[in-house]
Formats: sequence, structure tokens, C-alpha cells
Amino acid sequence: MSTTPTAITTKKEKNEDQFELEQQFVLRMPPGEHASRLHDLIECGDEKIRERLFIDLNPERRRGRVKFDDTVFKATLYDLPCVTETYKTFDRKTLYKIADVAQVNINSDLF
Repeated sequence: MSTTPTAITTKKEKNEDQFELEQQFVLRMPPGEHASRLHDLIECGDEKIRERLFIDLNPERRRGRVKFDDTVFKATLYDLPCVTETYKTFDRKTLYKIADVAQVNINSDLF
């Protein structure tokens, strides 16, 4: 039995380049009406949040925009000084780790 590692190569198909990664980060809105409306929308678990909130970030430049309802904010992505784990529960007894949060998206001035 050989103990030398073997390299496994896979051939990418054209459709493999088009996938969506789930990433979590802290979304910080400026205080005011928009922040309270977004907070209420998240708290009630409204499924229409995907229609009302749009986040467009350029990960290389760490800049982008966040659109909530008809208002567009400037967004800047920062690294947090530490990594925080996030968990989910279905029965309020068992916790499942779902992601590591290492970034914060701070929204400021209107576009």
C-alpha cells in the first residue's frame, strides 16, 4: 500500500462557473426609518424581503450598494477582528453551526 498522496483532477463543465455561494456578514444600516423598517421585516420573517432588499458588492474593491425599497445606500465591507460562529436550531434544543461571520457591511450616505 502506497502512502504517497495522489492528485485528483476534475474537469470543470461550463455551468460549474455559475454558482452562488452563501456567505454571512453583519449588515449595519444607518439609524433611522430604513433601519427600523428592515428590522421589523426581518423579525416578522416576511418572505418578500428578497424583493425589497438588494445587495450588490464588489468583493475585490470591498465597495458596493445596498438598495432597500426605493432607497440606495453606499456600502463598504470590512473585516472583523475575530471570527464569530453562527448557529441555527429547529427544535430549540439542538444547535447546528451554519457559518462563520468574519465581515461587516456598513451602509452609509445615500447614493
